Amino acid sequence: MESEIHKGVNPNHMTTRFYELNRTAAKYVALQVKLLKEHKKAFQQCIE
Repeated sequence: MESEIHKGVNPNHMTTRFYELNRTAAKYVALQVKLLKEHKKAFQQCIE
């Protein structure tokens, strides 16, 4: 009985972990894109 419960709990835990990792990755990517845009803007100002 106990092993059955654990089987049910583990995949859910893994899924939650997976979503948390995805959210963290999304934040990181958004930050990189923002930085890239700011660099691009600064670079264009240097050219002008």
